[in-house]
Amino acid sequence: MKFLLCAIGLGLCWSSLAAEEVSAEAKECFEWFATLGHPDPKDATWAEIGTGVYYYEDGDQPIRVTSPGFLLGGEGDKFHVLFPDLTERTFTKTGPGAKAYEKVGAEPRDFVEMVKGLLGELQAPPESRKSRFRAKLGHKAETFHYAYICWRKGEFVLAQQMYDEASKLECSFIRDQRASKPAMREALEIELGHAATWDAVLHAGGSSLGGEMWARDEELVSRGKLLEMFRRIIRLYPHSVQIDRAKASVAILEKMVKEDAAHAFVSRDDLAKLPVDRQVSELIFQLRDQNGHQSSQPGWCDIFEMNAGEESPAHQLVKLGTAAVPQLVDVLGDDRFSRSVGFHRNFHFSHTILTVGDCAEAILSRIARKNFYTPRSTSSYMSRDDDVAATKKEVREWWEGFQRKGEKQSLIDDIGSGEVDPGPLYVRLRELDAAAADRAVLEGAVKVQEPWLVRRFIDVLANVKGDAATKQLLARARGDGDLNVRLSAMTCLLNDDHPEALPLVIEQWRRLGRADSNGIRDGVEVTIRLLVASGNTVAMQELVKEWDLRPIYERFEIVSILGELLHADAKDDFNSIRLKPQEAEARGIAIRLLVHALEDSAIRAGSTGARGNFNYSNPRICDFALWALNRMDPKTYAFSPKASRRTRDRERFIAANIWRRDHGSALLAVPEIKALPKLAESEALQISLVTIEGGELIAGTAFAQQVNALKGARLVPETVPNLLVQFASQRIEGVGGLTIDALRESDLTGVEIHVKVDAGSYPTTGSWGLHNTGKFSTIRLGSRSGSFSVEHGRPLESLQDFIDDVRKGLQSPPSTEFEFCIGIGEGSD
Repeated sequence: MKFLLCAIGLGLCWSSLAAEEVSAEAKECFEWFATLGHPDPKDATWAEIGTGVYYYEDGDQPIRVTSPGFLLGGEGDKFHVLFPDLTERTFTKTGPGAKAYEKVGAEPRDFVEMVKGLLGELQAPPESRKSRFRAKLGHKAETFHYAYICWRKGEFVLAQQMYDEASKLECSFIRDQRASKPAMREALEIELGHAATWDAVLHAGGSSLGGEMWARDEELVSRGKLLEMFRRIIRLYPHSVQIDRAKASVAILEKMVKEDAAHAFVSRDDLAKLPVDRQVSELIFQLRDQNGHQSSQPGWCDIFEMNAGEESPAHQLVKLGTAAVPQLVDVLGDDRFSRSVGFHRNFHFSHTILTVGDCAEAILSRIARKNFYTPRSTSSYMSRDDDVAATKKEVREWWEGFQRKGEKQSLIDDIGSGEVDPGPLYVRLRELDAAAADRAVLEGAVKVQEPWLVRRFIDVLANVKGDAATKQLLARARGDGDLNVRLSAMTCLLNDDHPEALPLVIEQWRRLGRADSNGIRDGVEVTIRLLVASGNTVAMQELVKEWDLRPIYERFEIVSILGELLHADAKDDFNSIRLKPQEAEARGIAIRLLVHALEDSAIRAGSTGARGNFNYSNPRICDFALWALNRMDPKTYAFSPKASRRTRDRERFIAANIWRRDHGSALLAVPEIKALPKLAESEALQISLVTIEGGELIAGTAFAQQVNALKGARLVPETVPNLLVQFASQRIEGVGGLTIDALRESDLTGVEIHVKVDAGSYPTTGSWGLHNTGKFSTIRLGSRSGSFSVEHGRPLESLQDFIDDVRKGLQSPPSTEFEFCIGIGEGSD
C-alpha cells in the first residue's frame, strides 16, 4: 500500500531549509535524527486517534481509548499513523453504525497547543505525574521527538524549549545515572536503539512494537529483512546498550540466510518418502520457522501452541518419537533462531527469541514425558540461562538408560524414584502395563519429598485404587508437613467419600485459627472450599461458628465461596474439588449465614475484580453476601450489579427482611433513598451525609459528636485521618475497631461519610492494625496495610502517604466519582 506521505530519509536537502533559530547542538541532533528514516511529520496533521479499544471501569458505560498521533495519509477507509513513540500503525475506519466507544477514526487537534501544555508539565511537573508504565520509547527520546517535530514545522522557539527539557531528563536503561551521564546524541542512541532492538525481536515472532504486541501478524517478515533490522541498529545506534545483542543476532542471521539459500525446499509429500533419519534432519532444519506462541504473562512461550490444526515441524518430530532423539540431542546447543518469542511481560523489553536448541529441548521433553530443563524464572529459557551443557548431560543419561532398559522399565524407574513429575509418565506406563504403573506411583509417593512434587504424586494417587493408595493419602492428610500437601490429600479423600476425609478437613479448619501468613490464607480458602463442597451440615456449622469474631478476609472468603459453589449452575468439579449434593439443613445454614452477612459492611480492602457483570473494587462483605444470595435464589433476592452505594444498601436490607419475614424475625429498618440537594461545583466537596453503623457503641461520646459535626463541613485531605486519630486517642470502652469510608458520586450531591464501629477492646500493645485503599474515578490509590499507634507522638505522620494520595485525588474535577477508606482494628484486615 502506498501512502500520501513517506519518510524523507537520507535524501532530505538541508540547504533548502530556512535558517533555524535553535542552538548548534540542537540543530546537529535534529539533522542526525532526520537521517534515521522515520516519517517526516512536517506537513502531517496532528490528531486524536480512536483505536477501537475500550474498557469498563466499575460502571455500565464503556470508556473509549484514544491515542494522539500524526496522520500520514492512506487509501480508502485506511489511514496510517505515526505516534510520538515513533511506532507506526495502519487503521481501518469504522462505518456510521459503529458504537461511539468502538469508533476507529481520527479527530484533528492543535499540535502547538498540545506541545505547549506538555512543555508546561515538563517545566513544572504536576504532583500526579502521568504514568509511563507501558511506554515503548524512553522519555528523553520521546520528548526529543516532539522537539524535532516542532523544528520541522517551523516552531523554532518551542523546538528549543522542548529540546532543553529533553536534555534535562535522565537517560533510560543506564543503571547508575551519576556515574554515567551521556551526551544528548549518545543518550538518544541508547533509547532509540533499545526500542529498535525490541521491535526487531518482536518481528522475529510475528508482531511489532507498533502493533498489538500480544498477538501475531498473519505473515512473518523474511529472515533477510530481520537481518537488515539488526544491521540497522548496529549502523545507527553504536552507543546502544543493546549493541552486543544486535551484533550477535546479525552473526546468527547471516549464517541462517546463507543456509536458506543453499537448502533445497522439501514438500510434505516428499518428506514422507525420505528415510526416517533424513526426515528428522529436515524437520530439525525447519525448526528455524517454528512459530510458537505465549498465551499468558508471566509465563513461557510454548513452541507447540500454533494455529488450530497446524502440524509444525516440532509436532512432526514428536510423532517420530525416539527415532528423533539422537539428532535432537546433538542440536541442543544450536543457537540459530526459531520464530518463537517468549517474554516475562509484553509491555517491557523482556523478550527472548527461542533458539533451535530451545525447541529441541521442548521436543525431547515431550517425547520423554519429563522435563530436562527447569526454568529459574519466567524470563528463563535453556539458551538464555546458558544451561545447555547441564541439559544435554541429563538428556543423554536418560537416553542411555532408555536404550539399555527399554521404555517400560525406564518409566517405572523414573516414576519410582520420586524425583520427577509422575503425571505424563504414568499415563504412558498405564498404556503399557497398568499394574506396573500403579506400583511405580506407590513406590515414588513414599520417596518424594519436595512439597510441590508430593502434590503431583497425590494427584496421580487419586487414580490408583486400593488400600495402599488410600493409606498413603491418609498419611499425607494427617501429616505435620506442608499445609498444601495436607489439603491436596484431603481433597482426594473427600472426592472419594472416604469416611475420615471430612473430619480431617474440619480438624484442619479449627487448627488454622486466625493465622495471617500468606500461606495460611491460601489454606483458608481451600479449606473453606472443601467444607462447602462437602454439602455437609456439620461442615457448614463450622463456618458459622464465631462468625463475628473472624477476621475480615475469612468472612469475605466464606461469603464469596458460598456464592461460587452453591448456585444452580456451579460446576460439579471445581478446581479438582468434587461438589457433593447439599443437605437441606446445610443449605439453610448457608442462606442464614448470608442473610446475617448482609449487615456486615466491613470492607475487603485491596480486593478488585469481576464476577460476571458484577465489577468490584474494595467491596463490602454485605455486597458479596447479596451477590451470593442472588446466585442461589435470583427470584427471591434482587441484586443490581451496577447499583450505587445508596441503592445497594436498600437492596440488602430488603433482602434481609424477606428472609426475616419468612422466619418470624424482627424486620430491619430499610434506609430511604433521600434525594440529596444538588450543589454548586464550588461546593462539591461539602459533606452532605454522615452515617454511623454500630453507633450504639459510641453513643454519648465526644467521638460520636465529632463524627456528626462533619455534616456540612468541607472535606479536606486531613478530614478522615484526623477522625481516625481522634478515635484511637479516646480509648472508648467496648470498641475494638473503626472503618471510615468517604465517597462521592458524579451527581454533585456532595460527599458521604460512612463510619463503621466494631465491637472489641483497645489493643493491649497500643498499636492497631491499619489498612487503607481507594480510587478517584479510574485512578486507584495505593492499598496499604501495616500498624498504627497514637502513643508515639505525631500519628498523622504515619498516614502522610495516604493524605498525599487523597490530596492529589481531591484536585479532580467536581463531578469526579471517588471512594476511599481507612480503618484500624486488632490486625490489618
